[in-house]
This record gives sequence, C-alpha cells and structure tokens, in this order.
Amino acid sequence: MNRTIIAQTPFGSDLLFKRMTGVEKISDLFEFDIVFVSKNANLQGNEIIGQPITLEIDTQTGGKRYLNGLATDFGYIGEDEDEEGYYTYTCIVRPFMWYLTQNVDSRSFVEKSVLDISKEVLSSFGFPYQIQCQKSYRTRGYCVQYQESSFNFLNRIFEQEGIYYYFKHTSDSHELIIVDDVNVLPSISGTVSIPYHSRQSTPGTPDIEYIDEWLEKDSLKSSQFITQDYNYKNAKVEMKASEAVHNFNSIDMKHYEFYTGFSDVSEAQNYSQVRSESLKSETKLIRGAGTALTLAPGHTFSLIKHPHYSSNTEYLLISTKYEFEEAGYTTGEKIGSFRISFRALPKSFQYRPALKTLKPQVIGTQAATVTGPGGEEVYTNEYGDIKIQFHWDKYGQMNENSSGWVRVAQGSAGSGFGSINTPRVGEEVLVDFINGDVDRPIIIGRLYNSAMTPPWGFPSAAKQSGIKSKSFNSPLANYNELMFNDTAGAEIVNFQAQKDLTSLVKNNETRNVNNDRTTTIGNNETLSVTGERTKSIQKNETVSVAQNRNASVGQDESLAVTQNQSLNVGQSQSISVGKDQSVNVSMNRTRSVGQSEQISVGQSQALMIGQDQSVTVGKNQAFTVGANRNKTVTANEVSNIGGNRQETVTICSIDNVGAAKVTNVGGASMLNVGGLSMTNVIGAETHIVGGAIALASGLHASMRSAINTTIVAGAKVTLRVGGSSITMSRGEIKISAKKITINGKRVVSVDSSKIHLN
Repeated sequence: MNRTIIAQTPFGSDLLFKRMTGVEKISDLFEFDIVFVSKNANLQGNEIIGQPITLEIDTQTGGKRYLNGLATDFGYIGEDEDEEGYYTYTCIVRPFMWYLTQNVDSRSFVEKSVLDISKEVLSSFGFPYQIQCQKSYRTRGYCVQYQESSFNFLNRIFEQEGIYYYFKHTSDSHELIIVDDVNVLPSISGTVSIPYHSRQSTPGTPDIEYIDEWLEKDSLKSSQFITQDYNYKNAKVEMKASEAVHNFNSIDMKHYEFYTGFSDVSEAQNYSQVRSESLKSETKLIRGAGTALTLAPGHTFSLIKHPHYSSNTEYLLISTKYEFEEAGYTTGEKIGSFRISFRALPKSFQYRPALKTLKPQVIGTQAATVTGPGGEEVYTNEYGDIKIQFHWDKYGQMNENSSGWVRVAQGSAGSGFGSINTPRVGEEVLVDFINGDVDRPIIIGRLYNSAMTPPWGFPSAAKQSGIKSKSFNSPLANYNELMFNDTAGAEIVNFQAQKDLTSLVKNNETRNVNNDRTTTIGNNETLSVTGERTKSIQKNETVSVAQNRNASVGQDESLAVTQNQSLNVGQSQSISVGKDQSVNVSMNRTRSVGQSEQISVGQSQALMIGQDQSVTVGKNQAFTVGANRNKTVTANEVSNIGGNRQETVTICSIDNVGAAKVTNVGGASMLNVGGLSMTNVIGAETHIVGGAIALASGLHASMRSAINTTIVAGAKVTLRVGGSSITMSRGEIKISAKKITINGKRVVSVDSSKIHLN
C-alpha cells in the first residue's frame, strides 16, 4: 500500500509514522508532535533523542516534500488500540535552533551590526544557515545579551530591525534562512496557484489539492507610528520620525515609542518604517485551510477561483498548522487524512515581525571593572566616557573591546564647565541603567575592593575624607591631594600638588590665619601685584635671604620705621637713584665704612649741616672737582694737618676771606705756582714766619706799595745780586760791589758824624 508520509528515523523500519500535529511559523521554532507505531515495545529514547528525523511527504502535485528536525522528546505510550500487535510512541521534533532556547547566556557585543551578531551566535552552534538580507544595518555601539536565551536574544534584535527567518527542509537536514524582503522569498513547490473550493457552494469536483476554508478581514489599528530618541553625541538634534500605517477612516491614533537606541535621524526613519510595516501587517487577517500539502511558511502562493475577486492574488504564508494521519498498518480500514491550515498576508505587504520578545530589564545597579588598551592607565573619549567589563561577562578580554563607550555621571556637567573625574583602568565602578535598559549603562559611582583599597589606611583613617589622585604611570607616592581630618582637636586640611599649583582669583581673595603660618619654598618665588599692596605686621618681621635680593619699585617707595632700623650688609652694597634722593635723620646718624667709600655725583651735591660737622680721615683724603668749587664758612674754619698738605690748582686759586685769615703751619710750608701768583689784600697783610722765609723767582721779582713799604728784620737784612750786596744789620749798612754808582739828578745828601773815604 502506498503511503503518503514515510518517516526516516534511527530505528529504520521498526518505527512507522501514524499521525502528527505540528506548527511552523516565520520567526519561530517549528514543533512537530508525532505518534509512531512499532512492533517493538522496547525502543529506547537515548537512541533517537538528538538525532535527525525526516518525514517524506508525497504531495501528489508538487513531488516530494520533507519536514526535517531533531528528536528532542521521545516516550513510550502503550499498546495501539487501533493496530493489533503494535505499540505507540510519542516524539517531538524541533529545529536545530531549538538548542538556542536552552543556552542562557550573558555577553557583550561591541561595534557590530545585527547580522554580525547573528553570525557570531549561530556559528558557535554549527548548524547550517543562510543570510539573504537585502539591506545594510547600523553598527550597534553596544549590544548586550543579558540572562536570556540565545534564541530570545536573536529574536528580539531581529524583530527590532524588521528581520525574520524561516526553515528550508531537505531529505536529510534543514537550514535557517534569514531575510528582510518579501520579494526574495520563494514560491511553494509544485503548483504555485491553488484553487479555492467552498464546501457548501462551490460547484464541480474539487481539485486534487485545494483550499476550502478562507477568512479574510481588515482590522483597525494605530494609524501612525512615531518614534523619538535622544543621543548625547548629537544633543541638539531632534531624532524624530513618523510613518503612516493605513488609510482607514478613523480618528488619529498614534503609536509612540521613545528611547530605542538610535545614533542619527536616518536610523530613526528606518525604524519608523519597519514598525509601521509591522503594524500594517496586523491590519489584514487571512486564515485558511485545505488539502494542499506544499504550503510552507516563508513561501508564497497564489489563490485562484475565489468568488471574492480581490482575494485572488499572491500571498506570503506566515504560519502553518499540520494535521496528518496515515492509514492503518493492519486492517487498512482507517483511511489517511492530511490537512494544513495557515495564516497568510498579501505579498503586497512588506512583512515585518511584531515586537513580541521582551528585552530583559536590569533591576537595580551592578558593578563592573574599568577597561582599556594594554598599558593605558586611563582610556576615554571627548565626552569623558569609559569602557567597562561586567563581572558576569565571561567572554570579555578586559580591554577596549569589552564594552561600548559608557557615560560617567559627574557632579556637574555644563557647556565647557562642571566637574570631571574619569575612572581609571582597573577601578571598580557602580553601574546603573537608563530605563533599566541593559544596552544603556551609566556609571554612577566608584567602589573600593581588596585590590583597590582606600587611601590613608582604613579603618584607622575613617575620620579623614577628601580627594587623593595618583600621577599617571607613577608610584603611589606621587599624587595630588585635598584631605580633611575631622578628628576633634586635631582637625586639619591637607593640600598637596605633586608638581605645579596654579590659582586664579578674578576678584578679591581674603585669608585669615588666627595663629601661625609657615611657608617653605624649595626654589624661586615670584610675586606680581598689578595694583597696590599693603602689608601690616603687628609685631616683628624677620627676612633672611641666603644669597642675592633684588627689589624693583616702578615709582615711589616709602619706608617708615617707628623706632630703630638696622641694615647689615655682609659684603658690598650698591644704591642707584635715577633722580633725586633725600635722607632725613631727625637726630644722630652714624655711618661706618670698614674700608673704602666712594661717592659719585653726576651733577651738583649740596651738604647742609645744621650745627657741627667732624670729618676724621685715618689716612689720606683726596678731593677731585671737575669744574669750580665753592667753600663757604660762616664763622671759623680750622684745618689741622698732621703731616704734609699739598694743593694743586691747574689754573687759578682764589681765597676770599671776609675778615681775618690765619694760616698756621707747624713745620715747613711750600706754595708751588705753575704760572702767575697774585695775592690781593684789601686791608693789611701780615706774614709771620717762626723760622726762615725764602722767596725765589725764576725771572723777575717785583714788590709795589701804593704808600709805604717796610721791611723789619730782627738781626740783618741782605739784598744780594751776583757779587754785589747790601747788608743791613743792627746800626750798620754795608754796600759791597766792584763798582758803586750813586746818581742823584739834583741832590745827594750824606749826613754822618764821621765819613771814611778810601
């Protein structure tokens, strides 16, 4: 007897097909519930479970059709009530992809498209698949499978992108076909056009394969789909898109979704189109049934001979339900029955799967470790984002590919201002999730652990708080710090800059130190005050400069010392005054110079002394006057010279004495005049010489007196020229010469008591 369905199992002819009910759908797992019969009552499940099973179906018009899958369940039912000597077994057949439902995992995918992700997941299971998608898909920066089966994970990302799949069955296997366009889907095998025959009203003899049940209806759904998202990398761009769903007469009903993970407007527009096509698929319901055994999900067919003319068109099969029962194996009295019911959609619709797979929602926060490239201590982008690896991620390599960029919550975040503290590689962070979305983590805090312990040594430092950083690629001893110690009686604020410290106060700064203040500067210090500076010290001030000190005052400087001032210069001191200098000493002033002192005055110098002045020079003193020198003494002047005195006047020397002038020379006195010498005395002039006096002239000597001239000598006066002389001594005048001439033009008188003539 010819059989419509023949089963191919590991048991061979020992296991015969009896009946099956099964469901096969687009974007879902098929499940065939099969009842087998056997004359062997001792078949074991471990010999068939996990093994392929194929049903070979004779479609009469389309040749052979196959349904292939894996036996996932097998069990013994009992003796067959209809077939004497036979025992019944139940078996459930599912696709390879069913394995994905048993694989619950958590893993991260970074910078991959939905097709890249599906390849990575499916390839790990080793069963055959094809990707026949016509569109390109966005790269997802961060996509997470979290505590969900691999099947649910793939389904939900397929549903979001509008991708679907079906299974292609062959005699020894089945293949997963992934698609995104109805126009690439194949037609059913055999006769593509299937006639409609009504059980009640269609006249004539039915065809061998036909459809005898047909329900078609339109349904009112949302009229418009709207989506909107926010992307912090394009914060000012409104990522909003919308698409019409249908043109039924109705009120405006909008389906709105927010926060779906777009990067730009084009992604929002694409998603809006996909979702509107999915909603449109729900506005048309077509259910049918018949005897055509070639009907299969993911395939198209054409309906003909339907009295509702518009129904005679091309359709995509969305799902099928199989109800097969083979004729008996013993008596042959029970005939076989083969029927398929289905759900379809006009091919003019672009089919998209509904969003039915729920995305896992993270309840609460989680911890993770900051990651980055090898050798990097910090890894971030222009927004201060970081990369992390969750503790549950067993696939991560603790590097820059462990996650997408994750935002870090900061204390303040303005446009070009705020607070920033970027977590470093290896630190443990506390992670929350926006709307509980596992694909949208956000760093909200930091956590210490046994590898990353708190600073200052806890728990003994529990009364300390603050901020302590660490210099990059440096030991822990290199850090910046702001620490508060709140121990009662030992409170302190400790601040450390590992290298430089820059402070800017744009207006006033006030500091109050109620007790001592110590500032130690290891190298140089520069203080620049644009305006005025006032420094007030209530008690003492000590300034110690180990080497040089330079003070520059752009304009005036005033130094007021209420009491004493002492200035000690260990070596040299130089004072340079660009213009005038005035020194006022209210009382006494003492100046002591251990060695030399030099005073240089570019122009004039005036020295005014209210009372006495005493100048004591231990050794020599020299005065050099480039031009004139005036010396005025209102009262007396006394010059005492212990040794010699020499005065050199290049041109003239004039001494003006208002009254008397006395010159006392303890020893010798000499006046050397290179040119002429003249002494003008308004009144009388007296020269008193304690010893000898000598007058010598290189040329002529002249003495004039307007009235009288008197020369008085205590002993003798001698006038000598060559060999001639006149000597006057007490009571005697002696004239000696070779020749003596006395010429009196008028009278020569000689009066003496005695005259000797030779």
